[in-house]
Amino acid sequence: MPAEYEEGWVAHTAAWHQLADIKQDRPRTWEAAKEGYLNWEPKAVPIYAAVPAVDPATIARGVENEYFEIPGWHQVVRDDNKEILTIQPDSLAIIGNNEFGNLVEYIMGVDIPGMPPLSFDTLSVLKGGRIVAVSLKLETPFQIPGDDSLTYGYMHFWTRHDGLGGMKCGPGMFRIVCSNTQSMAEAFMDAKHAAMTIRHTRNWATRVEEARRSMVASLGQMQAWEVMAKDMAKTPVREADLEWFLDKWLPFSSDMTDRQKDTIGSKRRAFLTAYDSATCESIRGTVYGLSQAAVEVCDHVFPAQSLESRVTRTIVSGNTYKAKALELARKMSS
Repeated sequence: MPAEYEEGWVAHTAAWHQLADIKQDRPRTWEAAKEGYLNWEPKAVPIYAAVPAVDPATIARGVENEYFEIPGWHQVVRDDNKEILTIQPDSLAIIGNNEFGNLVEYIMGVDIPGMPPLSFDTLSVLKGGRIVAVSLKLETPFQIPGDDSLTYGYMHFWTRHDGLGGMKCGPGMFRIVCSNTQSMAEAFMDAKHAAMTIRHTRNWATRVEEARRSMVASLGQMQAWEVMAKDMAKTPVREADLEWFLDKWLPFSSDMTDRQKDTIGSKRRAFLTAYDSATCESIRGTVYGLSQAAVEVCDHVFPAQSLESRVTRTIVSGNTYKAKALELARKMSS
């Protein structure tokens, strides 16, 4: 099955693999989110080892092996189809699906002035149940003055039953709808140091409040970005400002080779093309328009060695050109 997807749903619009069911409404509670899905729990089951029988009386009864429970370890098994999800030491606890969902529901209940509520946007069961992931979406998008496009905020949560990690949460750029997007979300969070991880240890519940505070901080960063973007949208750009931006962002220098000068010239032309295109029509002439044109060419136009390197540069590791452009834009609007 593509992207190791087992079951789940997405709200309103189909996901890229067209596998998930579509819900017309976004639920706000875990019970409503998992209704009809995820009707199982991970359970701890003892592990037994087969040892050849040595007692003559036992062998005489036709018993070839005796079974002994292995101390200090257990299997994690689905209680519906008995599939083994992982084998792990007894020092690791199991965070059940309902415990995970209730924790998500508790954290998403934070009340931040001016911040719209969150609701469930996707539910994905991946890798035979070894990963359970949900995406939450801010019900009201951000909209920057002059920009017809909408920006939605997402928060992601997932729990692993494969012994390879715990429960993780943090902000994201896209929905989690398959194993690929879950991996991308995890890489993005780790690269930006934006994730909160709760290991499957015995005291995992003591970190719930820390996770809730992490959620508040992430939502606060979204609000800060909206304020900054609105300031950029209100700051006009004159011809001299545009030249200053290009000279600081994509500078020429006397010690450049002809090839390096050609590269910088090509990047400048690509930026000006994006800035003059229909994409930026409603925000052209503002610092926000400069920043959006810069992001567009960094993500989609500037050369990359491969599609993989472009995706990695755009989503995971970051782009130095993009970071510099946004830093300059912030200075222009401050």
